[in-house]
Amino acid sequence: MHARLTRVLLVVSIAFVFVGVSSTAAAAKKKKHAHKTHHHASKPAKATGTSGGTKATAAPAEEDDEDEGEESAEDDEKQGDAKAKPKAKAAASDEGSGEASADKGGGDDDDGDASVVRRKAKRPVSEEGGSAPVALELSAGPRLVHRTFDFHDPLSDHNPTALKPYSYVLPAGPAPFVDLAFYPLAFATRGFLANIGLIGRYEKLIGTKTSAPDGATAQGFATYGQQLEVGARVRLPLGAHEIGVGASYGKQAFHVSANDPGPSAGSTVPNVDYTFIGAGVDARLRLHPIELGAHVGTRFVSKTGALAEQWFNTTKTSSIAAGVSVAYQITPIFGVVAGADLLRYAFNFNPVDTSSLVVAGGAVDQYISGFLALRVSIPGG
Repeated sequence: MHARLTRVLLVVSIAFVFVGVSSTAAAAKKKKHAHKTHHHASKPAKATGTSGGTKATAAPAEEDDEDEGEESAEDDEKQGDAKAKPKAKAAASDEGSGEASADKGGGDDDDGDASVVRRKAKRPVSEEGGSAPVALELSAGPRLVHRTFDFHDPLSDHNPTALKPYSYVLPAGPAPFVDLAFYPLAFATRGFLANIGLIGRYEKLIGTKTSAPDGATAQGFATYGQQLEVGARVRLPLGAHEIGVGASYGKQAFHVSANDPGPSAGSTVPNVDYTFIGAGVDARLRLHPIELGAHVGTRFVSKTGALAEQWFNTTKTSSIAAGVSVAYQITPIFGVVAGADLLRYAFNFNPVDTSSLVVAGGAVDQYISGFLALRVSIPGG
């Protein structure tokens, strides 16, 4: 009886142990299956960069039967790596885009600062009108001068017995010239001071002789003619064009004989030696590479030489100087310029000294010239 009871208890115990083990195994298997299902659903795709694009591949499923805690830790670490990789790639992509933008001039802060520096460096140029003003301008070349000296309203027009005065004509005499304009402060600034300059002009008649009324050379004397002028000029830029205002001091001489003692001693045409203060305005219209120029002014004559000293001591003088020119700029430095000028002195001899051998109300001394020159223009700083 005791043995039978023992066997019954042993069978019941074995049955309980088997049922418990089966239940535990079934629960563990169900939980593991559920965890794998959740892992496959939440596992992010692994991004793989290729030359043709981005290929997404799913992470392989876990098939080992390791401990649930270790599997969970590995899953969490892999999920962290998978999340970190897209972030790292996105950061790398942003960095690459930033570098590409920097190469194009608008990326990083340093390049932005450089752009600001460049704009600040260019600003003074735009404010001051772009290209530098001319600091030195030199023109030189040949000039042909046509000169006439005529008395007007002579006594011979009213009294046939009175001596008719001679007139003088020089058809065309060569007179090489040089013309200089220098703006020293244009090398240092582009402001108003850069437009204040010094000017100088010189020309001299060469290879010319004057013939007497009988066809002979007047006393064998080579005709002497020259003029020198120095002064200042202020230019007023108007975009590419300019207006200039100038003043000068100068002398001009024209002698048809070595000496001029006056009409009572046999002189036929007076020698003149002008001392004057000149004033004038000019303008330049630049239609690159062509430049059109014009000028007009006057000379306030203080001395006329033998004309007042030996001929008419009541001489009063007025004058006008004018001209036009056209220039062609061959290079930024070299150009050619051609033009024509008029210089006219008018004299009033009233009241007339009727005791003089030559009696006239006045006279005109006129010079018409044409020139061709090489021009050198040196820009300032």
